Amino acid sequence: MTARISDEARAPIPGRRRWAGSLWFALLLASAALTACGEPCETGAVCARTCPPGGAPICAAHGLCACLLAPDAAPTAAEGPEAGPGSIDPGSDAGPTGAGGEEAPAACATPGPGDLLINELMLDGEPTEDAEFVELVNPGPGPVALAGVELTSNRGADQVRRVEFTGGCLPADAALAVFSERGAWVTPGGNPWPVTAELRSFGFANGGDFDFRLVRGEAVIDRVEGSGDVIEPGVSLNRQPDRVGPAMASHRDVDPGGRTASPGRCPGGGRYEEGCPDPPPGGGGGDGGLDMGPGDAGVGEVDPAWGDGGDGGRGSEPDAAVDAGPVFECPLPAPGELRINEVLIDGRVPRTEADEFVEIVNRADGARRMLGLTLAVEGDDGWDPRVVIADGCLPGPGALAVHPDPLDWRFEPPPLDPPVIADARLALGNESRAPIALLDEQGDVLDRFDPGGLSIVEGVSLNRSPDLTGDDWRLHDRLAPGDSSPGTCAGGEPFTVDGCPVEPVEDCAPPTLASLVINEVLVDGAEEGDRDEFVELVNVGPAPLALDGLGLWSSRGDGTLVERVAFERGCLPPGAWAIYGDRADWVGGEAATVSRAERLALPNEAPVVVELRREAEVWRAELPAGFADEGISAVRAVDGDPLAPFVPHDAVSEWPASPGARVDGAPFGEPAP
Repeated sequence: MTARISDEARAPIPGRRRWAGSLWFALLLASAALTACGEPCETGAVCARTCPPGGAPICAAHGLCACLLAPDAAPTAAEGPEAGPGSIDPGSDAGPTGAGGEEAPAACATPGPGDLLINELMLDGEPTEDAEFVELVNPGPGPVALAGVELTSNRGADQVRRVEFTGGCLPADAALAVFSERGAWVTPGGNPWPVTAELRSFGFANGGDFDFRLVRGEAVIDRVEGSGDVIEPGVSLNRQPDRVGPAMASHRDVDPGGRTASPGRCPGGGRYEEGCPDPPPGGGGGDGGLDMGPGDAGVGEVDPAWGDGGDGGRGSEPDAAVDAGPVFECPLPAPGELRINEVLIDGRVPRTEADEFVEIVNRADGARRMLGLTLAVEGDDGWDPRVVIADGCLPGPGALAVHPDPLDWRFEPPPLDPPVIADARLALGNESRAPIALLDEQGDVLDRFDPGGLSIVEGVSLNRSPDLTGDDWRLHDRLAPGDSSPGTCAGGEPFTVDGCPVEPVEDCAPPTLASLVINEVLVDGAEEGDRDEFVELVNVGPAPLALDGLGLWSSRGDGTLVERVAFERGCLPPGAWAIYGDRADWVGGEAATVSRAERLALPNEAPVVVELRREAEVWRAELPAGFADEGISAVRAVDGDPLAPFVPHDAVSEWPASPGARVDGAPFGEPAP
């Protein structure tokens, strides 16, 4: 199927809930002209196929009769592929093979023309070109294999390879948005066939005619071409109607709320695999909506040009003939029913940190109203609102994980009455450690999270301990396996009125001045470049010691102290750990995550100071200038005794040094001689 830019002006499809109802109503009116399965049919028309409950047979590209879920239908479990051209019997041992010899899962069909579509293009990203993407959709009833599929586009008269897929599948009724940064890709949730690919030259001209193609070998699966005159900065091009349309249009005209883009999602913001449910009531102009694209208003901010919450879509009149849908009632929360349970302060997603979130849990046995619910960060003048929910119901027991982009918000279970979002500017400072509060409509604090002196690790959330019911906070991987669990208990289970099961995870005790000892220091190494210089730490206690937030500092020749190693997390079991300037040379201990590991660079002549710092605690070791000869370490006169003085190692042992062991070379786990 080749999609071209239409020369006609297209009015937006009006209204929240109305947009979906109007389209599907129009399609169902065509049911008298059903086309028999396997025969050519008109794109967008109703065709003949038996679909699962809530689905409708709609003719997609090249006469493919696909089962597309109606937007108001409840999500259903994905069905396996039906037999047909290019499909593979799930019970067969054979499977399609990609151009590079990759074998695709047997349950996934080899895509032919029209089985995989280029549905949306962002050709001029704003504020930077990192926002450019290509969205692919699978309109068919079963998963298709991606191995061997290539995405190309024109550079002058030539086609240039942009993405080469090497494995995985795209499930039925699902979408994949490809960006230049692999971490920014938007993929279907719960895909059992993870997508792998090699990015080539991923960057597009902002002007000039464009020609994008999906190819597999010599076969062209899909093609999209048009004039550069239609490209707008920060606004994507989308098939109209979405997925099945033969023409491309500005995303503002395809989306009922006038959003500028929806990578990996339906134009209204819903998920394809969930049947494109209605966008949140905050959708553009329908209820005072949000511009989800990168515009002047900023991600998640209200665009004043969209009006003050009228019933119609952007620039459209309300369609009174279509029911706006049911309205659900739920009571306001009682004290203690809503809690901040999990927070990811420092996300891993490059630059955007879109994976950061605040998890709000409803502990009640029933939905609670989100009228005026606000997430705020403490500032100089009080609470600074970042996310304001005008109305809606939060299921209970259940949870909402609030991300910076409302399209990424996760409800477990899905709400019957989605939130009306008045403002969404969630941004968590990684270093500020400012408290976060959940406020009610009166501005009173319902719950509060204070990171204070807690360890903050990139990509690892902080979770209540015990989960949901506790008042302490711990790194998520100290509570249950995994780095985070937005929307669920720490172990992945759904929330209940009784709380969450707790996965037993070995804990580490905080270090004390008596349990953690700077035991040995080699100031003047014998190797070239002093690569053999080290600092030995000894855990003299019976339990593992937490390294979270611990820093190792050492002095320069001028006496100033510099942090050489910064530990983020990990445990030091009973015994010794020799820390060298090269991380690869460390001896003993247990694997740890560090944010800094620099060369020790201990001064050979000047007095040497070594410190361990953790919050208000300081472990300090001082050695005078010229304390020991080259290659001879300074060691405690009594191994592991924090009160024992330092002596030259060769004064108490035949060895010049004993990194990671007692002075006689014996492990610290054995009794002292």
